[in-house]
Amino acid sequence: MPTAKRTTTVPHDEVLADLLATNSAFRTECERAKLASAIALAVFTYRTDRGLSQRALADMLGMRQPQVARMEAGEVNPTMDTLTRLSKALGLHVTIRITPDDPSPGLAPIDSAFTTVTVAQPAIT
Repeated sequence: MPTAKRTTTVPHDEVLADLLATNSAFRTECERAKLASAIALAVFTYRTDRGLSQRALADMLGMRQPQVARMEAGEVNPTMDTLTRLSKALGLHVTIRITPDDPSPGLAPIDSAFTTVTVAQPAIT
C-alpha cells in the first residue's frame, strides 16, 4: 500500500518575505502594483459597504462598469485624474506622501510642502 506524501505548510508572510528578498522581478512588480492594489481595496470596500453594484458606482463616477471592474481588480494604476474623480464623487480623502527611503544625515530634508499631495472632498452628511 502506498504511503501518503507529507506536505509542509509555510505561512504566506514567510513565502512573501522570501520572494521579496530573492526575486527582483517579483519585488519590482509588487512595488509597481502597490497603488493599484490599495485603490482596488478602497473602491471595492466603499462599493460593497454601501450595497452598490459596479454599474451604480460607475454611474456615480461618470465611468463605464468595465472601468470600475478593472480598478477593483487592481489591473490599472489610477491616474491623478481618476484619484481626483474618486475623491470628489465619493467624498474620499486621498493622500500621497513622497519620502526618501533612507534619509542621509547631513542632507537638508525635502521641503514638506512638496512631499504630500492631498486630494480631498468633504464627505456629504
